[in-house]
Amino acid sequence: MPMVMLRSRSFQTLVFLPQLTFITYSFAS
Repeated sequence: MPMVMLRSRSFQTLVFLPQLTFITYSFAS
């Protein structure tokens, strides 16, 4: 991935939130 995208705070949030939701769902079930 381009470093510019990794530096973007909004892009990090966009990627991080679905992962966090998936991890939480996996542990819950």
